[in-house]
Amino acid sequence: MAFQFLHFDLVARSVSKKSQTKRWTVSEVLAEAARLPDACPHVVSPREPALVSGMELPEVERHATAIAGEARDVSGRRLRKDAPILLAGVASYPIPLDRMSESDWQDFRDWEWRTVGWLYEHFGRNVASVVRHEDESHPHVHFFVLPELSRDQTLNIKGIHRGVAARESAKAEGASTKAANRAYCAAMRSVQDDFHRAVGVYHGHLREGPRRKRLTRSAYLADQREAQMRAEMMRKVEIDLLELEKLRIDAVAQDRAHKRASLLDDENKRLRDENEGLERSLKEAHQHVAALSEDKKRFQADAKHSAQVVFNLIGLVVRGDERFRAFLLGAKAPWGLHHEIWGRLRSFLFGNKAPSDGVERSIERQHPPSGHERHRYRGSDPSR
Repeated sequence: MAFQFLHFDLVARSVSKKSQTKRWTVSEVLAEAARLPDACPHVVSPREPALVSGMELPEVERHATAIAGEARDVSGRRLRKDAPILLAGVASYPIPLDRMSESDWQDFRDWEWRTVGWLYEHFGRNVASVVRHEDESHPHVHFFVLPELSRDQTLNIKGIHRGVAARESAKAEGASTKAANRAYCAAMRSVQDDFHRAVGVYHGHLREGPRRKRLTRSAYLADQREAQMRAEMMRKVEIDLLELEKLRIDAVAQDRAHKRASLLDDENKRLRDENEGLERSLKEAHQHVAALSEDKKRFQADAKHSAQVVFNLIGLVVRGDERFRAFLLGAKAPWGLHHEIWGRLRSFLFGNKAPSDGVERSIERQHPPSGHERHRYRGSDPSR
């Protein structure tokens, strides 16, 4: 069952004697992550973790201890030993190691890359370290986040934990303990939603498991198939965006060529009276600049249309808004995509609602392809 797993919590240098639940200290959490002897009895054959990003784990503990030593509580006293000083978390890939194929490993590497990117986007420069484990049932990463010292020397825990920030904000507004806890839970659900949008949706991972949603096995499998299809579509859209970025870079290169041609034009004007041959070159340069300008205009229009198509595809897949559907039903094929492939894609998205061939030709007459589009169609379909 491929559904996402993300969990993080705050840890302290020691555990309060009043604590009624089993909690780990900073040293214990980092020792387990580092696979130190006697620190991970649940692992049959411990293996040294791979450092994915940031500092080594012993350095994390030294930095956390040093910051805690400088920190003060709201009363200006030294920080209690059981006060949280580090955020520790786990993100796990949902396919067991013994069932992973080569394509699964490639998907895992992409998943890890997206996960690390999300961590830095969510926690910023406070991410201290990310390590990978491959010695348990599922491959996973551990991440550690250090809080910063505020101007009053207190630890800014709210800055690294959205749930704590929401709870404390609710309390400051006079909310009851129960209401503050509800704010905490809502904030943590939003973290899970963010992680799913940034990572899980690209890999076909469901936001919640079947027990959480109370689904039958068949309904859950249907959800999973739909998630896989959505992930494939998102990856295709991502590839299209990369192609558009490549085209943008090419446009910048053309603009630079335009500027170089203008410089040459000025130089030719200065030397025109000295050499008739340079005058002819100047005329050709003008024509070349005009052609580049026209190509640039056509490219910008095509790139804008393609970007609108990609944007509306993403909107339709992620949000299902009818505005996106209406745009795509009336849109011509984006540049570089054959009209037959475009028709199949819309048939896949809209079924019987997709325009007929006659409507397609009407759209093409209203929005005729540019010169480079016609050239591309002739190369891919001689019958046109």
